[in-house]
Amino acid sequence: VRNSAQSVAPSFMGDICKRYGLQVLQQVDPNVNNVVAAANLVTADGKVTPVLVRLEGNPQSLMTRISARSSSSSLATTMGKFLSSFLEE
Repeated sequence: VRNSAQSVAPSFMGDICKRYGLQVLQQVDPNVNNVVAAANLVTADGKVTPVLVRLEGNPQSLMTRISARSSSSSLATTMGKFLSSFLEE
C-alpha cells in the first residue's frame, strides 16, 4: 500500500488497529517500524475466529506491507483489505 509519511508511522498504524478492536502486541517484532496486532472476531456464522495482523511500515518508500493470518482465509483477506483502506493515500 502506498501511503503518506504519517500513515507509515508505527503510532498511526497502531491507532488504526486499536480503533477497530485489535490488541497491539508489544515487543513481538524487533523492527520498530512494524506493528503486530491480534483479535478474536465473530464471523457471520457466529464462530469466534482469531486473526493476527502485521503491518510493516517502510518510511523510506512510504509503503506498508500488510500480512493477515487466520484459520479463515476469507477473514484474513477481508482484514487485510479493511486495514489497507485506512492507510492508502
